[in-house]
Amino acid sequence: MNGYVLLTLTAGSLAGASALQAQSTDLFVPREIAAAYEAGTRSEDGHPGPAYWQNGANYRIHVVFDPVTGDLVGRETITYRNDSPDDLRNLVLKVHPNMYRKGSARDTDAAPEDVGDGVTLDAVALNGEALDPAPGGGDVSHFLNGNVLAISNPLPSGESATLEIGWHYRVNSGSHSRTGGVDETTWFNAYTYPRIAVYDDIDGWDLSPYRGVAEFYNDFGDYDVTIEVPEGYVVWATGLLQNPDEVLAPEVAARYQAALTSDEIVHIVDSATLAGGAVTVPGGGKGTNTWHFSAEHVPDFAFAVSDHYLWDASSLVVDPATGRRTLIDAAYHPESPDFYEVAEVARNSIDYMSSVFPGVPFPYPQETVFNGSDEMEYPMMVNDHSVEERMYMISLTSHEIFHTYFPFYMGINEIKYAWMDEGWATFGDFFITNHLFTEAPMRMFGMDRWETDVGGWHDLPIMAGSGQTRHPAYLYASYTKPAFFYLMLRDMWGEKRFGEAIRDYMWRWNGKHPTPWDFFNTLEDVTGEDLGWLIRPWFFEYGAPDLAIGIVEREGDGYRVEVVRVGRNPVPIELTVEFEDGTSETFREPVSVWKEGAAAHTITIPARREIRSIVLGNWNTPDSNPADNRYPLRE
Repeated sequence: MNGYVLLTLTAGSLAGASALQAQSTDLFVPREIAAAYEAGTRSEDGHPGPAYWQNGANYRIHVVFDPVTGDLVGRETITYRNDSPDDLRNLVLKVHPNMYRKGSARDTDAAPEDVGDGVTLDAVALNGEALDPAPGGGDVSHFLNGNVLAISNPLPSGESATLEIGWHYRVNSGSHSRTGGVDETTWFNAYTYPRIAVYDDIDGWDLSPYRGVAEFYNDFGDYDVTIEVPEGYVVWATGLLQNPDEVLAPEVAARYQAALTSDEIVHIVDSATLAGGAVTVPGGGKGTNTWHFSAEHVPDFAFAVSDHYLWDASSLVVDPATGRRTLIDAAYHPESPDFYEVAEVARNSIDYMSSVFPGVPFPYPQETVFNGSDEMEYPMMVNDHSVEERMYMISLTSHEIFHTYFPFYMGINEIKYAWMDEGWATFGDFFITNHLFTEAPMRMFGMDRWETDVGGWHDLPIMAGSGQTRHPAYLYASYTKPAFFYLMLRDMWGEKRFGEAIRDYMWRWNGKHPTPWDFFNTLEDVTGEDLGWLIRPWFFEYGAPDLAIGIVEREGDGYRVEVVRVGRNPVPIELTVEFEDGTSETFREPVSVWKEGAAAHTITIPARREIRSIVLGNWNTPDSNPADNRYPLRE
């Protein structure tokens, strides 16, 4: 079956520990989370509750896009299901391109030529009845400069509604922010369609507008999309291409079909094909081709177009138990030298994800890495700019693909909890890059920036709220700090136990909308451990990691080295000891040595040799005052 594969996982071997019910009792729980426990939609042991529910919508979309002017005209039919226990008074929609509308509040800069009238609704019909779509018309309410729309319509619990919408706007070209023009005839187009907002058991309707930094929160649905572009243009999109023989020139279509089952890279469009100008079929009387894509159970849809891109692809068996394959491709400008390797890097990254970590077969039938002008993920699509360093190319490629699991396989609210997917992807690309790039070790993304601010004004608790923070605080709290938290758990539990805990969390919540408390409660439930001592300082409290070397004294044939916990945030211990004979040795202790709240921890170093120096920490462990991390303090 094409589209999203809802994987059937078996709860890991750690699940038996759930009987211990070791959940923290002293973590802050917002009243809306507590209300979900009382309503039975979520459980304090980390499972979806017996009364858990989730709404969703299916989309049938047709888009006509002009890659010369950037004009986009669309029509769609949305079928929305109200599976909640509530009778809804309104239907709420998001119109993200209106971030570029005159007067809209934005968190990012916009080129003057991109600021205009925004999205125009040409027609709206609800259950077959035409409505007046104009602002002030009375049928459709426009909020926050048109970023959020509301249609007054009672929708009882358990019933569905059908919306038909026609719209048009000009896509931004001078200020590419996750979407827009790449070059004169290349575009990456996202957020192109009005979509139903999420109505959930925590906040009701999500009314937050898109302003350019905090990302997205979407329900799952099926997408059937046709995109009409001039002949000569290739379209890449979320979902599998349904009509390759109707839009691709015969030789190109044959190479595309071969890639669907090939373990080797197939050059679907190479330089010779571009030079010959025979990439697509003639457009007939209209001079256009219509590309048809289908995707099942995904939270969003994006597409890209170009008339001069190379195209490489292969496929990979991501689930040996069933033989299921994923098509993995890269579309790129001929003058982007790093992209000539991206298809292979993407393939190796997805292989790692499926077989090593998280060890869950890649859930989509296709993944395209498109050479755009950003660093952004979408279901089955990546919008990545070209980079000079090979290490960074691997990191960027793997990072954006790793997002497939969070926030797409797991329907995370990125607007409120960006750390739940950005920290995850940062942690994942750290391991994949160090696995694929063997020339030198890579430092965890953002660690160099964060170390200059550790313990400073911008070093906020992770749960400060991604919708309320700005850079650089957003970077630290959303990317580096939660990635380091994952690293501490893996170091403390070991790779096997850590992987089992994460897979249990994914087994419970894939295809649903987990919150941070569902994550915390699941970790504690499956391991039987109270993690409040680690979660509380890192996620909810102001503080900083800071260890120091205390007393160092000779004791028999060895040394006793005291490590003092100066800061509030616990971190692992790593001591690198250099001896007088020129040899060195490293001693490590996991973060759990601070579990009982000790102010200091002593490490015994068995050695008959004299110690020349001791260095505390490493380049992936933050410390707000590294000046006291060396013995002797002065040489």
